[in-house]
Amino acid sequence: MQFRPAGDAAALRSHRVPPALWAVSGNLSGEQAAGVDDELVDRWTERLVDVLGDTRKAVRQVFEWVGSATWPAEAVAGDGQLARRMLERFSMSDVAAELPLLSEPRQLMGAVAWAAFQQDDASVMGAVGPALTGLLARSRMAGTWTPRTAGADSMG
Repeated sequence: MQFRPAGDAAALRSHRVPPALWAVSGNLSGEQAAGVDDELVDRWTERLVDVLGDTRKAVRQVFEWVGSATWPAEAVAGDGQLARRMLERFSMSDVAAELPLLSEPRQLMGAVAWAAFQQDDASVMGAVGPALTGLLARSRMAGTWTPRTAGADSMG
């Protein structure tokens, strides 16, 4: 299965579609959601912010959604495409302010995937760097990350 199926509540959860959007997007597959018109993208983005009560919380949820999309199909042409279109609705200052603060692996993967579609992906990745470093440090301290080969450990 390349795209999230329409009408599947378990798929909405597993694909990290923000719960505030389930009622309005759940009847569409990920592929169909990617193609909704700009007016719906605007309304859905506003709905997400209204329900969460905070633009930056909405940015984090959308990054988590992008980061949960299967690469490349769903991330490029499915839910990931819709999520990237929603991120375009936020001010760049709100998005940029969240990048170094992202803490969950899927949020960070979403930021990396989003960066791939930005003109200045190096600046975006530079902003994400501290968050990635923090995640790796926490994973290492928890014993959930180890280098695969000797000498691969550049974190000292």
